[in-house]
Amino acid sequence: MGPPMTAELTQDTTGAIRAAVAPPLVVTVAEAAELLRLDPRTIREMFRRGDLPGNRCGHAIRLSREGIVRWSGGKRCVPHSGRSP
Repeated sequence: MGPPMTAELTQDTTGAIRAAVAPPLVVTVAEAAELLRLDPRTIREMFRRGDLPGNRCGHAIRLSREGIVRWSGGKRCVPHSGRSP
């Protein structure tokens, strides 16, 4: 079960009530891995290097969702040949 989300209720022009759900401000390693489509071990290593902003809570790592989105916006994936240059 993921973290609790906040919702804002609005009423549209037809009178239907809709909930706008805001994403959580922090995510777990597993959630970050899913967002970035990377292995959780890669996410942990990126956190250790300081590439992804977040905090440790005991043994758990909590990452800034905004920081992840900001980081991913400036990155470009390139094919890897499997050989060192």
